[in-house]
Amino acid sequence: MTPPLKRLLPTLLAALVATSVTFFGGATSAHAASTLDSALAGFGISDYKLTKITASGDITKPLQYAIATAGTSAKPHVVSLPSGSYTLRTSIRMGAHVYLIADPDAKVALTAPAAQMLQFPSLPAAGVWGGSWDARKQGSANVFGITGSAVTLRNLSITNAGKHGIGAYQKSSVVVRDVEITDSNRDGIHVEQSTLAATKLRSTYNRNNGVQLSVKSSGTISDSVINFNGQAVTGTTDGKTGHGLGVANSWATVLNTDLSGNKVCGISTTEPSNVTVRNATVNDNGRHGLGTTAGGKVSFTDTTFIGNRYNGVLVTGSGTAVKLLRVTIANSAAYGVSLPNNASVVLTNTSVSGSGKSNVAADKSGSVTLAGGNTITKAAAHGIAIAGKAKLTVSGSSNVVSYNGTNGLMLSNKSTTGKISKRVAFVGNRQIGVLVREKASLRLVSCTFKENPKATVTRSGGKAKKL
Repeated sequence: MTPPLKRLLPTLLAALVATSVTFFGGATSAHAASTLDSALAGFGISDYKLTKITASGDITKPLQYAIATAGTSAKPHVVSLPSGSYTLRTSIRMGAHVYLIADPDAKVALTAPAAQMLQFPSLPAAGVWGGSWDARKQGSANVFGITGSAVTLRNLSITNAGKHGIGAYQKSSVVVRDVEITDSNRDGIHVEQSTLAATKLRSTYNRNNGVQLSVKSSGTISDSVINFNGQAVTGTTDGKTGHGLGVANSWATVLNTDLSGNKVCGISTTEPSNVTVRNATVNDNGRHGLGTTAGGKVSFTDTTFIGNRYNGVLVTGSGTAVKLLRVTIANSAAYGVSLPNNASVVLTNTSVSGSGKSNVAADKSGSVTLAGGNTITKAAAHGIAIAGKAKLTVSGSSNVVSYNGTNGLMLSNKSTTGKISKRVAFVGNRQIGVLVREKASLRLVSCTFKENPKATVTRSGGKAKKL
């Protein structure tokens, strides 16, 4: 060995060690060991190969080399990133059965435009645990771009995506748990032709939607907060995108989740979509709590819609059907429940109160059904307003329509119909308990009328007949 090479050898070896170290075992420091052990248990990994990233600053090359090396289902490759501040200059492609485990205090930032920070291309399994991932609004970068892959993301934060925080495409399967996403240029999570399972997600202050499910995707979201999205929306909210959850030709189940304070809708459905929501709060959104277009099938149970700035629940479009069970809708700026055309809603044990216009309004062939136990109270205008060939059916008992600013129930226009098969209590409405006018027709059993100036009135060819 020549003297110059001999003198350089220690320096070269030191540089190599500073880049990454591969082990078959655990980490060294107590903090790192705790994080690593927790992550391995969370991923269900017992036997693995371990590579530690020991470089500092720009870790583009060492991270590229480490996470491109595939593991196997029997022996995954685990890559450990300790606490520190790091940068990436380009996209990093993840290998199959590779799990990147970052210390909670690891901070990784993108310093140049890229399609995404981490790519997951056609992987049978992979995952990321921990760390803060900041795309710094570089180009069109998704922080995590997932294509045709099964990926688990846990205990990490994502911010400043040039596009989406998480983008999943082409039959990907994405599991998200304890993840925070903020300030994405578009959606916090955007899913197409893929599945999403999100638990303890916080997707807030993104410029478009907190979560978007599109193109025959399916998603389950539980114990999550999807608030204050739509930050790109200014001026009128009419026709704009800026929702907590957007569902387009897809399926969603939402449990124990807050979807409040979004600039447009808490939940928006477009194209035929199916959404089931239980134990949610959908309050104080800039337009509707729920906004729909044609073909949506939506059900809410034990959910609140309070203080939405247009409608609490908008049910519109041919074939759209909404069911409300033990739902509270209060203080909507316009209508509590609005059916402007050819859709249907069923209310059971539901309260609609304090709307700026009418509490429940249907027009243009809409259909409203009151099953049992509903309270429709204290609207500025009518409790229930049915017009334009729409239909009202009261099929259950213990319904109360009370203290509304004008009439308790108003039916108006030719071919508008109503059928009240069970006794309803009309109490304290300011003008008339039941008004049927302009050739509308109503059939009803004997109802209870108290404290209304008038009980039942027909005008301009309206008809009310006893059942």
